Amino acid sequence: MFAIINRKIFLTIAVVVMVGSALIIGTLGLNYGIDFTGGSLTEVAYESVPDKAEVEKIVTEQGFDDMSVRESVDEAGRNAYLIRTRDLTEPERAQLDEVVSSLGEGGEVTRFTSIGPVIGEELRSKAGWAIFGVVLIIILYVAFAFAGI
Repeated sequence: MFAIINRKIFLTIAVVVMVGSALIIGTLGLNYGIDFTGGSLTEVAYESVPDKAEVEKIVTEQGFDDMSVRESVDEAGRNAYLIRTRDLTEPERAQLDEVVSSLGEGGEVTRFTSIGPVIGEELRSKAGWAIFGVVLIIILYVAFAFAGI
């Protein structure tokens, strides 16, 4: 009953939240992951794990500026780092593997995945169409449900 009596207030709050969300997404954009932008993911496992700042420093020194390093655990249960970079060529990948493997004791590249920008663009396009379709279906369902037919 409270929601029905004060429906104008609740509708105003909903509109403000929706418009605010649209403005934030419109101005800041979305932060797409490696699946949508393309790039490389390298997982390096260690017996004796080096400091995260040290790994970030050595990767940046190799010329991979737009990268991120996250702590992880590999399939064998060893401590590891996930290094996300732009799409790498084979010589760059070998250089990165060599540098990060030599940082800590027992360093080993356990996984390398590369997604090209064409595949990322295709995924982004299909995800956009899927979101549009779902929103359209929800709007049609709500309109039908409250039409009073």
